Amino acid sequence: MGKLIARFFQAIVPDPFVLAILLTVLTFGLGMFVEDRTAGQMLQYWQGPSGFWRLLAFGMQMVLILMTGHALASAPPVMRILNRVSNLPRTPGQAIALTSFVAIWFGLFNWGLGLCAGALLAREVGRAMERKGISVHYPLLAAAGYTSMTVWHGGFSGSAPLKVTGLTDLRETLGDDLAVRVGAIPIDQTILSPLNLFTTLGLLVFIPLFLAQFSPKNRSRVRPISRFTVQPDIAMPDDGPGTSLFDKLQRTRLTTWLLVAPLFAYLAIDFAEHGISNINLNTVNLLFLALGLALHGAPHHYVCACENAIRPCSNIVLQFPLYAGIMGMMAGSGLAATISDAFAQNSTASTLPIYTFFSSAFVNLFVPSGGGQWAIQGQIALDAALQVKADVGRVVMAFAYGDGLTNAIQPFWALPLLAIMGIRARDIVGYMAIVMLGATVWICGCLLFF
Repeated sequence: MGKLIARFFQAIVPDPFVLAILLTVLTFGLGMFVEDRTAGQMLQYWQGPSGFWRLLAFGMQMVLILMTGHALASAPPVMRILNRVSNLPRTPGQAIALTSFVAIWFGLFNWGLGLCAGALLAREVGRAMERKGISVHYPLLAAAGYTSMTVWHGGFSGSAPLKVTGLTDLRETLGDDLAVRVGAIPIDQTILSPLNLFTTLGLLVFIPLFLAQFSPKNRSRVRPISRFTVQPDIAMPDDGPGTSLFDKLQRTRLTTWLLVAPLFAYLAIDFAEHGISNINLNTVNLLFLALGLALHGAPHHYVCACENAIRPCSNIVLQFPLYAGIMGMMAGSGLAATISDAFAQNSTASTLPIYTFFSSAFVNLFVPSGGGQWAIQGQIALDAALQVKADVGRVVMAFAYGDGLTNAIQPFWALPLLAIMGIRARDIVGYMAIVMLGATVWICGCLLFF
């Protein structure tokens, strides 16, 4: 069943960059023919101050989330923890469940950390189980390592809930008028709400136990890690004494702590003054930058880790201007308002979160960046929420759940994991499709009845 679902979606979902181009053309045409705008007006909306370059700051925040999380996961103390954890399982089911649980747990703090740590742990568990002579299906381990990406948007690096905590961020993605009407939404109404705690922590328990049931009972169907070409451990630069003053400065922890100490001091003061309810993407990125620097020690170690993490970021850098252009055309032409009105006319305060969840899950297949998708869809969802008097925090989280859900079968963010583990997308997507179906039932139940 999983392979059947996977083949269907792989057949209809093209490359994300190609999709971004096609969505740009589609939005341009809809603005002309549905909203009766001229081609010149659509070009102005696309390239004007509210268009193509509007999300540069937001795009950089997304790059830093992935890069700082990836770099932290490869820090020596974290790697030592992952190596110890990898030796704990005694059965294939335990190996699968533990890998998924740890990946999701890390992903709730930083999705880049969960993605990279999940891949590294899955690889080390595969090696440890083979040393013990225990047959564990390596593709299933890889799927377990990727499960964090189905849950991350309910955690502390969730793009949507963290972009609505302040008016500045709201204006960036919603525009001035809608941002003022919505108002700041603190995280105790989104990430720390009873709805999200129940939904996300339920998935933290449900997904590992559910995925563990797929471990092949027939040993002949098990494909251990030895059948795959696994990426070697990342080599860190030489820690020699250095020949010049500048060589020594890049090899000493003292240089790192000249930056880390004030970073931690600022974070402590900020938390003391404002509490946790007002954290935003900048706060999360600052925390993980400080942690990564501290755990890597020498500056050149951290630079090396970031260089290894930067390649997947190219997708964000390339596509965010296109998402901003789409957002500018939708807002400027009135297309976003038209779609919002259609949502509002066909929903109520209780049904809008369900509609938002499914529409977000569908759009994520074509706009796989949660931040980019929020830039396009956020204004529609929140405008409709105001019209039907729905709980805006609940609608934000419904969007977040949908966005994370279909990451299961959208291989866009799986590329770093696949490279680390030496595995192909088609080896894991069938398992993830079934996880997606199970998670859909749970999330819909929570949105309807909790």
